[in-house]
Amino acid sequence: FSWANTASPEEASGAVTAAEAVLAGLSGYDVSDAEDMLDDAKTELADGEYDEAVALAEEAGEFAPAIAAIEDAEDEIADLEDQFYDVTAALAKLDDAKDALADGDYEYATQLANAAPALAEEPQEKTLEEAQDAIDDAEAEIANLEGQMYDVAAAKAKIAQAKAELADEDYVEAYNLAGEAAALAVAPYWLYALIVAIVLIVILVGFYLYRQRQKK
Repeated sequence: FSWANTASPEEASGAVTAAEAVLAGLSGYDVSDAEDMLDDAKTELADGEYDEAVALAEEAGEFAPAIAAIEDAEDEIADLEDQFYDVTAALAKLDDAKDALADGDYEYATQLANAAPALAEEPQEKTLEEAQDAIDDAEAEIANLEGQMYDVAAAKAKIAQAKAELADEDYVEAYNLAGEAAALAVAPYWLYALIVAIVLIVILVGFYLYRQRQKK
């Protein structure tokens, strides 16, 4: 027992309970480090080290929301990047949040993480020429993949959507759809299976002929 305690047992117990409630509300996040802090707080509480228990519990209660805010920001920024937003500034702010977290400034880390996604900039306007070039490039890539026996049905459907948006003069959407198209081509797994089957047949025939020669 520490005679230097300024916190009462009730205060320490209350701090642990409050931190438990915070972490319970963040069950979908990776707050394992905060859980470790809380376990340490409970140990200090059991040992009668109430000041240390309060400090650890409060730290856990601030650390966990900062982690959750950073994870949310990462997911939101990734979604915006998939929509062709310029996320350079957003990622820089997110890095600042992670630095603040590492420095133990959890409240500031949370603020920075919450502010980060809003810094993503909307896609720049695309011209008719840029959109058409994107469609042409995608069609060329799809034709190449089709020549390699890829299933390009979904890719061609996406190109058709891009052309429809181009006709409607929505050049940004046309550009974005064209950029997604080639990735939809599906590798010809059936062809690989056929090749494997042929190889196996050749091996079996070779083995059979070898056995026949051995018998002679």
